[in-house]
Amino acid sequence: MKMSLTLSEGRTSVGMFSVIALLFLSLTTTNAQNSAAKLEHVSFTINNGKDASKSVIFAEQILGATKVANDSPSSQDYELCPGGSIIKLFVKNTVATPTASTKIDINKWDNYLSKYGVAWIAFSTPDLNKTIEDLRKNNFPVKISKGVLPESPNTEVVITTAFDNQLVVLVQKNDDNQGFCKLEHVQLIVKNLKASVEFYQEAVGANDIIYINEFVAEAKIGDNTFLLAEPEGLILDSANFKEEANNDNSVVKDNLSFLYADFEQTIYAIKGNGYNFKQMPVPQHKNNKHTYFSNGQIASPDGLIIEIGDIFASRFARQ
Repeated sequence: MKMSLTLSEGRTSVGMFSVIALLFLSLTTTNAQNSAAKLEHVSFTINNGKDASKSVIFAEQILGATKVANDSPSSQDYELCPGGSIIKLFVKNTVATPTASTKIDINKWDNYLSKYGVAWIAFSTPDLNKTIEDLRKNNFPVKISKGVLPESPNTEVVITTAFDNQLVVLVQKNDDNQGFCKLEHVQLIVKNLKASVEFYQEAVGANDIIYINEFVAEAKIGDNTFLLAEPEGLILDSANFKEEANNDNSVVKDNLSFLYADFEQTIYAIKGNGYNFKQMPVPQHKNNKHTYFSNGQIASPDGLIIEIGDIFASRFARQ
């Protein structure tokens, strides 16, 4: 399919785009890893408005995140560390549905992992015992367990819920320069490990792939670690796992978001590797010249929406 885009020089031509696109695709490797920049945000929907205050407590007091201004009246943004990724909270003040109001029994946490997509967000903390005290003081459920982390099964972790039922894992990591929690990894449940690894390599820019076993792989996207696991890799009860690929009702609102230093090349790489955009990035102009692309969206093989954007049009460019 031929498209007309305004290139960096400000010229618009279907023919020129086709030639240059073919040139880019011939030079592009099978993934976009050289232009992956960073995880911009992870979004959560607070379906039960009453839980909004507890989500703020978790973000500020447990994670030590800082609230930052944004342009959206419907969300609250919390920066995990200066210049770091954002936890984006969307609050729905509608009447809570039975699903939204059902609280996870933290002692049976694995029974609630019934969809493909984000299983949990893991944060490291320099003082796990203090974090446990803070959780209990603020009435968050606490489950101390081993065998949860596929890459480190003997490590003791704390499992809790935050952001209206989202599972969160906290793990001890000594870091003298970090007084609060920081993002350790994002755990994804995937239907087919091989297909998902290929997608995150070729479309998102994952690299440094390590296969922990036949069901689990670790990947780096920018500076962040992502774990991809088929349900067997998380030792989930097959009777509880519904194998639903539709993430419309997921706690995670629509997307993970990544920013790229060479966004134009990333667009070409995604198309060249045969992946389709749910929302195509559109050239933006100033003084009749192309300055940057708007954000785009792609979907993982399991239906998780991935938002991609230009780092030079983000808050990082203004810092």
